[in-house]
Amino acid sequence: MAKILPIVSRAETVHQKLRCFVTLNAIFLKEKGKRKKEKRDLGSGLW
Repeated sequence: MAKILPIVSRAETVHQKLRCFVTLNAIFLKEKGKRKKEKRDLGSGLW
C-alpha cells in the first residue's frame, strides 16, 4: 500500500501540471488567434 501512494500522488501532480499547461496553451492560442484576426482586419482595411 505504501508503495502505491507515491505513484498516485505523482500521477496527480502530473495531471494538475498537464491541466495547467493545457489551460495556458488554450489561452495563448486564443490570444494569438485574436491578434491574427486584428491583423487581417487591418490588412483588409488597407486594401
